[in-house]
Amino acid sequence: MMIATALSAPLKAVLNNFIGRIKMRKTKTTLLLLVVALLVLTLCACQPTLKVTFDLGYEGKTEVKTYEKGEKVDYAPTRADYDFAGWYKDSGLTQAWGDSVVDADITLYAKWTPKQTTQVTVTLNYNYVGAPASKQVSVTKGTAYTPEIPERENYDFAGWFTDSSFTPPPFSNGTVVNEDITLYAKWQVKPEMRVDVTLNFNYDGAPAPAVVSLARGETLNTPDPERNDFEFAGWYLESALETAFDVSTQINEDITLYARWESVPELRFELSSDGNSYAVYAGAFKGGELVVPDMHDGKPVTEVKADGFKNAGVTKVFVPDSVTKIGKGAFAGNDIVELTVPVIGDGADNAFLAYIFGADSSRDVSAVPQCLKKVVVSGGATVADALYGLDFVYDVTLPALGSVNEILSVADVFGGDEFIGGIEKLAILGGDFINEGALAGLSALKELTVPFVGATKNDTGNEGFFGYIFGSVAYNGSFLIYQSNSAEDYVTPDVCLSFYIPSGLKRVTVLGGDIADGAFMNMRTLEYVLFADDADTIYIGEAAFMGASALESFTLPQGVNTIGDYAFCFSGARTVDMSLAAGLESLPEFVFGECTRLTRVALPDGLETIEAYAFYMASALTNVNIPDGVTSIGAYAFYYCAKLPEINIPASVAEIGSQAFGRCLELALINVDDLNQTYATYDGILYNKELTQAYVIPAGIRGPVRIPETMTIIPANFFNECKYLKSVIFHDNITGIGDSAFAYCTGLETMTIGKGVTTIIGNAFAFAGNENTVINFAEDSKYAYVQKDTFYRFTAAEINLPASAQTFDGEAFRMCTAEINFHENSAVTQIVADMFKDWLGTSIELPASVTTIGARAFMDALNLETIIFDATKVTSVGFDAFRNTKWYNSQPDGIVVLNGLAYEIKGARNTLTSVTLPQDTLLLAGSLFNGCSNLTTLVLNEGLLSISGSAFANCVSLTEIVIPSTVTSIGAQAFSNVSATIVFAPNGSLTHLGDQAFYGYKGRTINVPDYVETLGASVFYNFEGEIVFGQDSAITEISQSAFANYWGRALELPAGVTKINGSAFSGAIYLTELTLPQGLKTIESSAFTGMNSIKTLSIPAGIETLRERAFTGFNGNYVTFEGTTPPQVLNAAGETATNIGIRGGTSTAGHVIVMVPSSALEAYRTAFGETELVYSTIDESDKDFVIVDTQDGGKRLIAYAGDAVDKIEIPSGVTEIGPAALSQGNGTKFKADGLNYVVVPASVQLVNGNSFSGARVVEFLGEKMPTKGSEGIGQWASSNKVSVVIVPDGKKDVFRSDTANFGPATLHKNLFEKSEFDADGFAVSNGELKAVLGTARDIVVPDSVTRIGERAFYGLSTLETVTMGNKVTSIGTDAFRECLNLKSVTLSSEITEIGNYAFGNCRSLEEITLPAKLKTLGTNVFNECVSLTKVIFNDQLESIGNNAFAKSALGGNLVLPSTLTSLGDGAFNSTLIESVTLPDSLKIMTYNYANGAFGMCYRLKTVSLGGLISIPQYMFQYCSSLESIDLTGISDIGPDAFNNCVSLNELTLPEGLKTIGARAFAQCHSLVSVTTPESLESIGASAFGAQGSAGNYPTTYSQCRNLKYVHIKGAPVIGDMAFFYCPIETLVIDGWVKSTAYQMSGTNAFAATAITSLTLGDGVEFISMAAFERSPVQSIVLPSSVTELASYAFRRTTALTSLTFADPATSRLETIGSYAFDNSALTSIALPDNYTRLTGYVFRESNIEQITLGANTAQLDNNAFYGSKITAMFLPKTLTHVGGGIFNNCVNLETVYVEATEEEIASWTVASVDYSSDGPQWHQLWSDGMPDGAEIVYGYVPEREEN
Repeated sequence: MMIATALSAPLKAVLNNFIGRIKMRKTKTTLLLLVVALLVLTLCACQPTLKVTFDLGYEGKTEVKTYEKGEKVDYAPTRADYDFAGWYKDSGLTQAWGDSVVDADITLYAKWTPKQTTQVTVTLNYNYVGAPASKQVSVTKGTAYTPEIPERENYDFAGWFTDSSFTPPPFSNGTVVNEDITLYAKWQVKPEMRVDVTLNFNYDGAPAPAVVSLARGETLNTPDPERNDFEFAGWYLESALETAFDVSTQINEDITLYARWESVPELRFELSSDGNSYAVYAGAFKGGELVVPDMHDGKPVTEVKADGFKNAGVTKVFVPDSVTKIGKGAFAGNDIVELTVPVIGDGADNAFLAYIFGADSSRDVSAVPQCLKKVVVSGGATVADALYGLDFVYDVTLPALGSVNEILSVADVFGGDEFIGGIEKLAILGGDFINEGALAGLSALKELTVPFVGATKNDTGNEGFFGYIFGSVAYNGSFLIYQSNSAEDYVTPDVCLSFYIPSGLKRVTVLGGDIADGAFMNMRTLEYVLFADDADTIYIGEAAFMGASALESFTLPQGVNTIGDYAFCFSGARTVDMSLAAGLESLPEFVFGECTRLTRVALPDGLETIEAYAFYMASALTNVNIPDGVTSIGAYAFYYCAKLPEINIPASVAEIGSQAFGRCLELALINVDDLNQTYATYDGILYNKELTQAYVIPAGIRGPVRIPETMTIIPANFFNECKYLKSVIFHDNITGIGDSAFAYCTGLETMTIGKGVTTIIGNAFAFAGNENTVINFAEDSKYAYVQKDTFYRFTAAEINLPASAQTFDGEAFRMCTAEINFHENSAVTQIVADMFKDWLGTSIELPASVTTIGARAFMDALNLETIIFDATKVTSVGFDAFRNTKWYNSQPDGIVVLNGLAYEIKGARNTLTSVTLPQDTLLLAGSLFNGCSNLTTLVLNEGLLSISGSAFANCVSLTEIVIPSTVTSIGAQAFSNVSATIVFAPNGSLTHLGDQAFYGYKGRTINVPDYVETLGASVFYNFEGEIVFGQDSAITEISQSAFANYWGRALELPAGVTKINGSAFSGAIYLTELTLPQGLKTIESSAFTGMNSIKTLSIPAGIETLRERAFTGFNGNYVTFEGTTPPQVLNAAGETATNIGIRGGTSTAGHVIVMVPSSALEAYRTAFGETELVYSTIDESDKDFVIVDTQDGGKRLIAYAGDAVDKIEIPSGVTEIGPAALSQGNGTKFKADGLNYVVVPASVQLVNGNSFSGARVVEFLGEKMPTKGSEGIGQWASSNKVSVVIVPDGKKDVFRSDTANFGPATLHKNLFEKSEFDADGFAVSNGELKAVLGTARDIVVPDSVTRIGERAFYGLSTLETVTMGNKVTSIGTDAFRECLNLKSVTLSSEITEIGNYAFGNCRSLEEITLPAKLKTLGTNVFNECVSLTKVIFNDQLESIGNNAFAKSALGGNLVLPSTLTSLGDGAFNSTLIESVTLPDSLKIMTYNYANGAFGMCYRLKTVSLGGLISIPQYMFQYCSSLESIDLTGISDIGPDAFNNCVSLNELTLPEGLKTIGARAFAQCHSLVSVTTPESLESIGASAFGAQGSAGNYPTTYSQCRNLKYVHIKGAPVIGDMAFFYCPIETLVIDGWVKSTAYQMSGTNAFAATAITSLTLGDGVEFISMAAFERSPVQSIVLPSSVTELASYAFRRTTALTSLTFADPATSRLETIGSYAFDNSALTSIALPDNYTRLTGYVFRESNIEQITLGANTAQLDNNAFYGSKITAMFLPKTLTHVGGGIFNNCVNLETVYVEATEEEIASWTVASVDYSSDGPQWHQLWSDGMPDGAEIVYGYVPEREEN
């Protein structure tokens, strides 16, 4: 068995198995098996064992053990005080052995970690007088400990105890110690040494004598005895107290001692060691109030002794300022209620209050009596934790917060925020600084005294805010207030300050210092701010008390001489006394603005100026006297002082600003001192002395009012809110009417505006007039320009415009009800865009002179049913001109015709296939046939005069359009995205092609007829075909931007053209040949900007004038001037200039060579004056290189002027290459004229910016890189062009290491040595073809190539065909990019990947077959392969990258492989495909900023989405031929997914669909109906509707123009403008939930629709802001589920006559937003009982006559019924909160019935309503604004219906 010991465990198991068999069966067979087994084991035993050496890592110890191969190490050593942490393979202990097995001899290294132990301390206290110091012993925690046995003379040791009183059992030897402990020694006197001392206390009632045992020879060492009202005076040897006993006497025998006592006074004083002061302490003090005197026996009392009044029964304490120290425990044990001390604690190291109550630490709060409520500290320093934990103290006075060296907070003083919440009164008497937030946490504070306001005295900025010391955050913005805004716009935490000031703080006393800007701003609970009599305040800052709405009264300190703007603005002050401030000379702006409780102000006699807005909207002010010295009263100074009855203007006043007394509604009398030299009164109006300017118009004036002859304008707001004004009599000198001059003059009757008036500012008549008002103009009126909103919301019967009115703004008559009558002699030619938008008139006759009706001219004129105009003269009608008018809404489906105007197609546009216009058609309106994608045949009638803009846009199926001879005008973009052939009738009338007439036309050729005489601006902008002019063309001028972005290749201008205007050919990047006529005389600025493909531009000899910078941006090679006389260069002002805009020799953007006749070279140099221009002469044009001498004797290459493109060699001897010298058309988009190969001689020493940026291959013959010069921008080569850099053999590293000159870094990988190229010009390394030098047209890739490297063929313009062997497996990025002439590629069958841009811009490539193994197609691989018409896909393709085939010519049917799992954004964008089939394998696509995988595929008609589950953003945008799509399985439709799919007419939204993105179906004009599935969760902003900024009007009219029916199932979130402006007639909404997400609140969701039938289901919870504004809905039933009607929800619903609640009893309505029914036609409404709060302006300017409040209505906000037509109103007693002016502008109101009594209302009246308060609050101005004569009936009890 010795063999087995060396065997592995498995072999041992085999052996044991055999032995077992032998024992069981001793047969021959068994013996045979045993022999075999032993043989096997013997052979195994011969295998060697492996040695493992264990290095234990300390004291050089090692162990060696043997293991068999494959065994694990099982040895774990031990080491005292260490833990074994494992074996490591290296001595550095970085490679752990872990669970590895032994497979060779090895040394392993042990890792140890020290054991962690904890020590505790045992302190041995020997415990007797004179004993040695205590000993500390360190013991390991958890171990047994036996202390030493001490010795003491004459005493026996009695053991160690854990308590000095020896009460616990003694400490046992060997006890385990787990924490720090102290042991006390116990001693017993040896019996033979004992003596007894008997202590007799010696008074009646004293305790029994005490016996003290001592060792012989020791002294008496016992505490002094105590006795009430007496103090111990020593021990005596006899009861007679004759012999005093010295306690230092050694006692050797038993004795008896007698105590002596002395009576104690109430206060005791102890003289200081220096004899100069006393310390006080309690004698026989009997308790109660303690007043410490400041003097005793002629000396100051400076100290209260420690324990001085301990347990003395003190309840109140006053310690004088003479005391500088209070000892420990001085007042311990007393129930003190009030404490006044000059210092805290001892005033030094123990400066904390608990100290004087006996505490050792400030945190020992238990020592301080809980009854202490008031603490006054009059002096000394205040330190942290001084009043720690005193949360029961509520009245605190501190000398300061901290000291000079340590500034504290109140929380610091009290030890934390949790201890200061109960402080109600706080006074801080001094200090130089108060920290930010120092008073934070004083939540119960009611009264506060501060030495100054803010951080320091007279502080400014944030640190000067009162709130600064509470930790408030200041608003650093301007305090500027605008008249149109209210207090709530400013006095809110969001706009001004965020305060953490205690809400109960009512009174603040300021001891001194100025009040900084905004100091008390928004302090809404503060009632009083008082100043000390001796306060040195001289400045009250800007907005200092702004918004302090609870302020009651205020007295200005007498020293104040300056008050800042807005100082008391929005405050609640009722009275203000400023009379003491004799030095105050000016009341600043808004000083008392909107102080609505202010009734009386006493102004100082020295006042000189009352600035603008000083008392603005101080609506309760009744008493103010303007002192005699006042010289000016600013604008709006007393505006809306509605209660002010009278004003006296003293003689000193020389200036009164605009609206100084505006809207002083009760102002009845203005008295002007007769001695005043500036002002007078006339016809009841305050004027200047000369009667040339009016200042104040009493609000009650009626008229007719005469205007003095001296007045020339009626200023802004002049008669604003003169609601009784009937008329004004104009004289001829009046020239203007200002903004809002007649606003709200609702009593106007008939008024004639004088002939001199030329200007009426917008809003002049806003909200004025009534149904009988008539506005006339004098017959010879000069009024010519009607501005926007001039008659906004003007109510009148007629406005009779004068003949002079020629110019109009859009929205001039917005919301105006008057009939507009043009003068019979009117010469108006344009009804401009939006001119009558939202007009409320019913009929109109346009002047016969009108030729143009602009876009949206009458849109939303909801009442307009009759429109008369002469269609024979109108040449253009803009889109939506009559949309949503009563006339349009009444028209049937089909082509809507009005007076010969073919206006619009109502109904599905895509159903039109053939149209023949009626013979009487005169005019096609804008966008008439836009998006009629199936229209194939269109016959325009002879007699047609005008074609408006976009009339045929997106008619992609039209093949031919014949323009009749009668047509005289064509509007902008009339043929956008149309490819039909356009044929002009012979002998036509079309003399002018209008602006942008052929913008975006996609046809091949337009033959411009000779009878066309003029071209409009941008007429051929973005034109994709060719323009051909006839030989007899009448055109003489090329208009501005006429051919901008023109796609044509060649163009010959008419022979008669004499002028080319600015930007005429801007961006015509494809134009390679432009022939200018010989008669050309003038070229304007930037005429040829961005022309990249043209090589030579020849300027005819007859050219006379160039506008300065005429050639700016021209990117060709040459500009050739044929004439010998240079043209004159003029700037915009017509002055002589020199700069023609041609890039010179130092330009890094490439330069243009100026070719001129040699005889005129100097003349041109002089004329153009540009020294950097590169000239060559026509007769020397054979010189290929332009080289100039340098100052240092070298040669500088300026440009290459030759024609070679394959290869050029720079002449030897050239030493310098100028900037952009070989840029050769740098900027040319496709670099078709770039150089393939440039050889640089060794003589070249210097290269500059972009020197070679036009070359593909640059070869340096020199052995090092030339120096990079400082001229030009960027590197010497453009990394987008230079693909190969060749250097001499062995010099690659030399060039690469020269980082200063050789760059950019991207060129390093394109760097080759000459020998790296083979004889055929290929550079192949490790199978990768890295570069190609050859210029052959046909290239066969070598067989050795397995990969085509990045940029290998980049820009090789000679290349036409490429053939690859089957070893190539991949093609790198940019490999064949911009090989412009590459037509054919044979790809290797083994290719699996093609990199990004591999064939990008290969514009001649026609067909490609994708290899069988190709899986990945990178981004932009075939982008802009404009000739690529056919792609054969393989069946292994998995991924197609972004823009892979974008802008290629792919057409027909596209079926993508079934293996495809990834399709990039923009993959087939802007192709010609007609159908798409996506595979089931493609599930998800993502938007990647590439405009959609199939976006702008204008011919795409059918789509199969395969397995796709979501449609990303822009995927099918502008697919204008797409008619239908099966969306089954789609869960999400991204933003803009189908935007502008104008032919989409069948749309089934599947169940399972969750989201419809923003603008997803915008401009899908063929959609007629939409039904959403119940699964839908959200409809994005403008998903079907117009776009805008969530306002009233769109910024983009992108709505589905024919959408009539919408049914929203489920309960989705509906985004802003989701169906805005869609002509929906029937709308069903099953559910609608609210969202606060961006653009998903539903604003304008269904606004400006044509809804006549509206059904709201029980799932509707929310009606959004402006949801149905301007819709013609007539009846609405609100389900009980609705909780909110948002602001403007039904504004301007002028047909709405009924709004009811499905079940008022179960209604959940909680909110109706402001303006919800503004200008609606609703006449009555009964609110449900649960609706409790009516917000302001809900019924503004509506027809509402009857409002029934719900039974539980409790709140009416300000202006609740503003502008309604109610005649009577009942206010029930349930109303607890009523705002101000609830009946403002209710002109029909007669009676208000109030259930409460007048006395009750008076008791509830407040200046500002707190709607969260418990008790009733009615605003003091609740009835303000009621019309004269309206009656209030108090105590009205309505009749109740009996149940």
